[in-house]
Amino acid sequence: FDRITRIVQLIFNIPYVFLTLVDHDRVFNLSRQGTDLVQEPRDISFCGHTICKIVTNNPDSRLLEVTDTTQDSRFHDNPQVIGTDSSRYYIGFALQSSDKKNIGTLCMIDARPRFLTSIEKQIFTTLALIAESEINKSEFNLHGGPKTSRSFISKSELSNIDDNVSYFIKFTETANNMIKDMDEYLKARGISYNEWRVLNEVCQSSCTTSNAVSLKTGISPASVSHIVRSLTAKNLIERKSAENLENKMLQLSSTENGKILWEYGLSRAANIGGETMLANVILDSENTRNPSN
Repeated sequence: FDRITRIVQLIFNIPYVFLTLVDHDRVFNLSRQGTDLVQEPRDISFCGHTICKIVTNNPDSRLLEVTDTTQDSRFHDNPQVIGTDSSRYYIGFALQSSDKKNIGTLCMIDARPRFLTSIEKQIFTTLALIAESEINKSEFNLHGGPKTSRSFISKSELSNIDDNVSYFIKFTETANNMIKDMDEYLKARGISYNEWRVLNEVCQSSCTTSNAVSLKTGISPASVSHIVRSLTAKNLIERKSAENLENKMLQLSSTENGKILWEYGLSRAANIGGETMLANVILDSENTRNPSN
């Protein structure tokens, strides 16, 4: 369980991650990252809401995402939101027992508003399902003691779960080493990794907006706006009024200097990552735009 929550924390660069079991009165943290909190009252927990979701065959039905708790009527006056260390973002996935009862969550919390992209939600959901399978593999049930019926997970499924865990560990280590190296490379050229991520999205589109970049990268709109101002001041992107749009939104495009630095970043990503998944994702997105590359 600790391995899974560590993977979640590394992949999403988020301070708090929990794997919980929830009973009538409390939330018990089977695993936690970023805090030593073992349990908390259910009545002030976010997971108490997640576990009440009606689950269908669609995994999305198990997700509860609150992009800004201060703007949500369910949580705006919660002690965890109005306290000193306020919780501004929450996403939880309802975990089920082998008899299809909601028994806990995989969740993560941030001190700032944010949201996950659809791809990030798929990764989070996959990890949550691995956690769920591990819970059932360990033969937990609501009343304690071993289950007398056949294990819910078959041997072949367990093998797939172990393969998935190993894959995510390898992927996380490779990705984080690559990002660290990439960040150092870019900082030497006067740009941060997150600035390059925004530049990457701008360069891949002949015409885009800050909101579109925010949706693609998962970086909050406020942060994207700050990065856009920084990249504009560095003469790496430029903002132009979209005369054909009724709402007069500013469209973003890269300058020649921006394209040069972006291509340096792509080259560096390929050199660092080789055939790793992360490098291929970046390069494949460019090849989709320019099939001749």
